[in-house]
Amino acid sequence: MMAHKDKVVGELTKGVEFLFKKNKVEAIVGEAKIAAPGKITVRTKDGTREISTKHIVIATGSDVAPLPGITIDEKRIVSSTGALSLNPIPSAYWWWARA
Repeated sequence: MMAHKDKVVGELTKGVEFLFKKNKVEAIVGEAKIAAPGKITVRTKDGTREISTKHIVIATGSDVAPLPGITIDEKRIVSSTGALSLNPIPSAYWWWARA
């Protein structure tokens, strides 16, 4: 199951990269804010960029929302990301993986 998950994630990532390249879309990784209509400011690891454009796509990704008093150790208490990387898969869930 884990190998299949890794394969699918890799294929999807490569597919998105291919579509970006094919359609001349630039992906900018960083922290951004919309400064004005059609204008964004992006803080990347290399500095700040000011961009003017007709179309803006914001892909925020996701982050784990911690609960007060609970420490996510990715072993006993796992996040959604950690759950996709469990090794070994807990036996309590094995019946589902075989279905």
